[in-house]
Amino acid sequence: MILPWGNRAPENSETGMAGSAPANPRIKEKFLITGGISLMIWGVVFALVHFEVIDFYAVARDMVKEDFE
Repeated sequence: MILPWGNRAPENSETGMAGSAPANPRIKEKFLITGGISLMIWGVVFALVHFEVIDFYAVARDMVKEDFE
């Protein structure tokens, strides 16, 4: 979802280069943004499990019970 942000095609494309290829893809910046978003999501899930707001073990046990009923 992050990769297309801010991409602009170059004014003059070079021979052998796709016309839609971005002039400056900013891969490092997009990598850091994606990593930050992933870290926030992981933090929320970790907090939910750690503080037992959601008991994933109970959810898994219930799913197994449903499979064998």
